[in-house]
Amino acid sequence: MKTHLFSCLAMLFLFLSCGQRKESNQKSVSSKSDENVFLFRSEGSRLQILDDGDLSGTILLDSLKPYSDLYAIGPLKGLKGEVTIYNGEAHIASLVDEEPFLDHDVSNKSAIFLAYSNVNKWITREANSGIISQDDIESFLTKEAEKAGISSKASFPFRIEGEADSLVYHVIFKEGDEPHNRKEHHKSKKRFVLKSERLKIIGFYVESTKEGIFTHKGKRIHLHFVNEEKSTSGHIDQLFLAEGAKIYLPSQLFK
Repeated sequence: MKTHLFSCLAMLFLFLSCGQRKESNQKSVSSKSDENVFLFRSEGSRLQILDDGDLSGTILLDSLKPYSDLYAIGPLKGLKGEVTIYNGEAHIASLVDEEPFLDHDVSNKSAIFLAYSNVNKWITREANSGIISQDDIESFLTKEAEKAGISSKASFPFRIEGEADSLVYHVIFKEGDEPHNRKEHHKSKKRFVLKSERLKIIGFYVESTKEGIFTHKGKRIHLHFVNEEKSTSGHIDQLFLAEGAKIYLPSQLFK
């Protein structure tokens, strides 16, 4: 009888201790908390698309819902569109009848690769007449990173809000089941042009070791946008900003 009682007590103790450990391992997520602010996280790589022809998803977009200050960019699983998340709001660009179509529901959607951050405090820089093109933006960010002492050591998000005199962008949408390679990749891009549009742009500046993995080869930045009417979105190929645009940098790194 004593043996049986001892065994029951031992099992009860084990059950309770496991429950306590499980509860202690669960983390409550609130994006307003400093501990849940992060500048750069990533899943997958563009190289798995170009070198391996692998179009499978690496991260469920649903899994990022707890982060209300979320910014993210990447291609949708199967190369069926572009993922742009701006301040927690998702813009999934695909094509319908060869024209851009925006969906804001992330349920059961995943990205092949994704760069993302959860940031709620930014500092502002005015884009002067010398900051117009993507090259100008990259040069500006490099100089700012050098001043902050993080030029080659950190990847971080940045935002731009304002008017673009002109914008060339693409939505990637693979059709058919041909094996994917670099030639097929370029064929899958459908390009569009906007003029004199107000935009919200989210970009990532990456450290040197991530160049070519989350950006095009030889580039340190990767840019997506959504227009003011939220009628279109996609990957920026060419950009010319109008004067008065504002650049936002994460306050954790910049003063």
